[in-house]
Amino acid sequence: MFFWPSVSLRDLCIDYNVAVAKSYFPYLFSVDSHLFYLGVTPNINYYDEIPESEYKLLVKEEWDFKQETLKYLELDLISLYQVLVKVNKAINFLFDIDFTSCATISSLANKIFIDKFYEEEAKPIPLIKDIDMFTDIHKSYYGGRVEVFKKGPYNHVR
Repeated sequence: MFFWPSVSLRDLCIDYNVAVAKSYFPYLFSVDSHLFYLGVTPNINYYDEIPESEYKLLVKEEWDFKQETLKYLELDLISLYQVLVKVNKAINFLFDIDFTSCATISSLANKIFIDKFYEEEAKPIPLIKDIDMFTDIHKSYYGGRVEVFKKGPYNHVR
């Protein structure tokens, strides 16, 4: 398995057996009145789908909302990074392609197809010259994410 959009980061951490796994966080506790909360760990009801055994490991008398939020976000980023490193290694092993050379998952799929499976001489991709066929295909193709990310420093222009 490489990546399934419906799979949670927690499940990916398990599937890829990463060293730092995603933690649990009381999302329902995240309201304005709790931003500077210091005290006992919030009740299990504030957590989303946490096993009671996992909750018991998180409970402490001095729980700091800010510190726990920062720790949770850091673990999220580390675990995601570790999953992505393993996915990149798998794609590199299977297809000899560094997935960071592609801006989107679609461009990665296209690169794998063109580099490893497409034989232009044997089966060239036909051009669609019939306007009715184009219109039918065009009507059925919609949705999806299309953003592209440029590598390099971010220069914010106002």
